[in-house]
Amino acid sequence: MDNQPNINEGLALTHKSIDFLKEVAKWGKFLAIVGFIGIGLMVILAFFYGAIFAFMPNYDDAMMAAGGSVFTIVYLVLAVIYFFPVYYLFKFSEKLKGALNGNDSMMLQDGFEFLKKQFKYVGILMIVMLSLYGLIFIFSMIFLAGASMM
Repeated sequence: MDNQPNINEGLALTHKSIDFLKEVAKWGKFLAIVGFIGIGLMVILAFFYGAIFAFMPNYDDAMMAAGGSVFTIVYLVLAVIYFFPVYYLFKFSEKLKGALNGNDSMMLQDGFEFLKKQFKYVGILMIVMLSLYGLIFIFSMIFLAGASMM
């Protein structure tokens, strides 16, 4: 019963709202495609870091191998982290476009579910990043206080 559209709620999409949503779907799909291309480039670059570090002069081979491996892992992890919000945005755009073209309320609901997932994922990611920045700030202050006492 929860998934059924309720006509008595009083919310209706005007023609102007539908036009705005169609434009949102186009821009969302564009941004998602650019995001997928960026993720692809990150993955490709991740695997070339070892070769890039190998050509750098004045460093020993063990340090270069370790540096290349670290960058490869970091870039692959970042690519995985960025994949999900881009995927959710792409699915939202596809569902929204299909819902508006087919006048399908259930597909519109599915599209907004993907938008909710995208915002939730980015929100949680923002909380994690702000927490890390806070910890870095606190440890920097502790380090600076300890260094100034020496």
